[in-house]
Amino acid sequence: MKNFNLKWVSLLVFIVFTSCVIERDVKIYISNQKPLIFSFSNSQQLAMLYVYKIVPNKSIELDKLDNNPNLMWLIEGSPKDTNLIEYGVTPLAMKEVIKAKKLEEGQKYLVSGLSANGTTKGTQFIITQGLPVTIK
Repeated sequence: MKNFNLKWVSLLVFIVFTSCVIERDVKIYISNQKPLIFSFSNSQQLAMLYVYKIVPNKSIELDKLDNNPNLMWLIEGSPKDTNLIEYGVTPLAMKEVIKAKKLEEGQKYLVSGLSANGTTKGTQFIITQGLPVTIK
């Protein structure tokens, strides 16, 4: 009987440990080609996606999303059956909150995703010769 309980306790510890380790964050990748396409690891965890214009010496003000001139695009929801989102094209099951604005040559941007667990992950890119280029 003692061995039986030990097996169940071990199984429970294993399940708890692996559920904590499993990746729940959303990582975003840039296509580096036209059209600009974002791809994701773990897209089913995506709750919000935004593109923000990076202004030197100015912090990103996410608490002021409404009427923020540096917010280039904002969509909410979790994309269904896709790991790819084209800039300006709202996937099914998502809602466009801020309509996509034209991206400028030579300008740096941050694309960031809010995951269902509340963490954010982002990737910076710049538009060079009309193409998005990831900033490492």
